[in-house]
Amino acid sequence: MKKVLLILLLMGFTSVVSAAPVTQGGFEYTPVTKTLTASSSATDTAVWTPASGRKINLLGASFSSNSAANFLIEDGSTAVIPTTYTIASGIAVIGNGTPIWKGTADGALTATISGEFSNTNYTILLWGFESSR
Repeated sequence: MKKVLLILLLMGFTSVVSAAPVTQGGFEYTPVTKTLTASSSATDTAVWTPASGRKINLLGASFSSNSAANFLIEDGSTAVIPTTYTIASGIAVIGNGTPIWKGTADGALTATISGEFSNTNYTILLWGFESSR
């Protein structure tokens, strides 16, 4: 029984990040995930640069670290996700599966991370899709 539950659980996670097209509300898109890991501060570090002529449609984000940290996601100098704080060994998740932000053509998302940097690891996970319109 435990093996069956584990398999079902893993199947659910793999479908979330699959590269196969997804249809939702009559709209088809291919899910994209972007990850940034760091062990020191980061300022305006590229996380997601869309393909030429495409726009980022951000569905959600996850921030985690093993010490207290602040995370900021921006498009140029505009905050897409305002500064988000995580406690030590904490995680913050933003988004519920509907678009929370749509960028302009060729507009990249960058991250700024600040916090305690002694033996610390930080991870940012962004998910969404790219579109031409």
